Amino acid sequence: SGEVYSWAPSIIQRLNSYTEKSPSGTGYHVLLRGKKPHGSKCNMRFDPIMREGFEFYESGRFFTVSGQHIAGSPLEIREVSDDVMAGVYADLLMLYRMFKVKASGAKMLRLYHGEWQGDYGSQSEADLALCGQLAFWTSRNREQMDRLFRSSGLMREKWDSARGESTYGANTIT
Repeated sequence: SGEVYSWAPSIIQRLNSYTEKSPSGTGYHVLLRGKKPHGSKCNMRFDPIMREGFEFYESGRFFTVSGQHIAGSPLEIREVSDDVMAGVYADLLMLYRMFKVKASGAKMLRLYHGEWQGDYGSQSEADLALCGQLAFWTSRNREQMDRLFRSSGLMREKWDSARGESTYGANTIT
């Protein structure tokens, strides 16, 4: 569709290696040196109709490159640590699982993209609903919840606004 999914820029930034637009123009390639997390799946689609998802390949896969470098990403292929790879994979796997639930996955996918109107009375109510889902799927890991919320389409300046000794985002997570 030409739209960049809300979660993609944060993943690209965390991997911090050469990134280009795919030859089809519908995705990104992040080329890096590193190891695929042990036991990780290669291909996961959140939404097969929109083809939203991600792929991890370590070897045995041919693909074409476009040379259409994404501004802001490094010009060189960099080494990515096992910890960063595992963290990125854990976040994507958690989103994949949350979005694949038959009863609520499609609604959560829309919500994650920031599409709350019609389902929630306000964006603040939608923020709380997403945090509730993230709490369940991350086993209440506050850091992961914050990181994933920040990569969602619901993220706005209000998240970091002061609320006494805390912030709106920290209070919503709590």
